[in-house]
Amino acid sequence: MVLNIKYEKRNGYAGELSGIRINGEYKFSKATISTGVDYDDFRRDDSRESTAKKYWLGAKCDINKNVSAVARIENDENYNYSHNYQAWWH
Repeated sequence: MVLNIKYEKRNGYAGELSGIRINGEYKFSKATISTGVDYDDFRRDDSRESTAKKYWLGAKCDINKNVSAVARIENDENYNYSHNYQAWWH
């Protein structure tokens, strides 16, 4: 099991951003389950203040040494969207 926690703080051209990113993964046999949360608090120079959150869950399965399948679903919430669900696989 792997757990990552990162804190980011920036102040620059577009404004201020501070946030935390937490993600982890659990490997077993030929599969890996991963999940994460991103939380950002930002202040833009155009007087916009808000938060942005992203929640995601993913899975990877190694079929053989050369082939694997990957899927991910996420929800992105920010000042433009209250819920923005996306999914992809390959």
